[in-house]
Amino acid sequence: MSSKFGCCTLLLAAITLSNANAATQPAAQTQFSRSTGLAAEFAYETSDFLKQYEYPSPETMFLNVTPSGAYAANKDFDEGRSKRWFIEEQRWGRDLILAGIARHQTSPIDRGLLMLAWGFRHQNKDGSFPCPDSYHSTSFFVDAVADSILMLRASEYATAYKTKIDTMVPGLRAAALWMLRPEVTAAAFQGPMSEAPYTHRRYLVAAALGETGLITGDETLLVAAAKSARAGIAMQDSSGYNPEKGGYDSSYHAVGVVFAERYYTLACPPELRPALYEAIRKAVDWAASRLNPDATMNLTGNTRVSGHPENNRNGVPKQPSYRGTFRLLYRWSMLSGDNNYEDMARRVARAAPASSMPAYLPTK
Repeated sequence: MSSKFGCCTLLLAAITLSNANAATQPAAQTQFSRSTGLAAEFAYETSDFLKQYEYPSPETMFLNVTPSGAYAANKDFDEGRSKRWFIEEQRWGRDLILAGIARHQTSPIDRGLLMLAWGFRHQNKDGSFPCPDSYHSTSFFVDAVADSILMLRASEYATAYKTKIDTMVPGLRAAALWMLRPEVTAAAFQGPMSEAPYTHRRYLVAAALGETGLITGDETLLVAAAKSARAGIAMQDSSGYNPEKGGYDSSYHAVGVVFAERYYTLACPPELRPALYEAIRKAVDWAASRLNPDATMNLTGNTRVSGHPENNRNGVPKQPSYRGTFRLLYRWSMLSGDNNYEDMARRVARAAPASSMPAYLPTK
């Protein structure tokens, strides 16, 4: 066995063994491995909480996908009305797949896989996707595909969808490895589309590469994922917020913590867990401090959403991520064992204004 694959095996084994040992270790020793591993991720994504607030009616989700699988801004491209498209728009297929798994319905899974397949049909041979802001857009898609594969393989549908799952793996690996090319990474941190000012992107990349590393057994991806997570930790303000464009943004802060928690749960190596756990703890408490007494989000001073509004890929002003906020709070209740955060998450989900939630989600 080559040293590369030997190291990879050891790293994967360390992640797996640490997760497995959590149940048998004293509480003081399990702080950093509580509720981690694939079983914990599956329990979270299929929880009664998310079924109530994210997946109440999978049959009503993303019904406006084109017959070929294109969604959102990509519909205009698919139907010849635009030359612009973004691979990230296809990431919502993950939500359909997870909703189908959680609710034991195959129709949403089929539609979700159709959306992901549309993305792969537009992939270049070198693993890239020929769309604007390609590095960032690709990282969203890679995370969505990898998480979909992991959850499907852990579900009752693993055998039924094995062929479709396996078909996605080569393209997933190619996209992740494309992101690691030196010239690609260098370009991603230069110019007006630079990744540099956005902490949430460090954790998005960590989750995307880490999950793909687990699926493919590629040590290079696992090491790069940990590097990106460390960069995110280093960017954190001492007060707990994760900077976006030189300041705080409670909406993108929430989005980033969701990815940090996913990476922590699934792919974080044991030696990084204490530092990442503490960074997440501080970030969660900062997010909680930005809630009003009625559990709505305090958007005052935001650098990207509300304070200095940006538009999404369809040209519509971005809305605050209540979804990210209640997700991070609920996940933290599982990681920390503190049920007060679940109660807080429920209050946020119930307080979310309709304008801030995807159309298929309940608001009360």
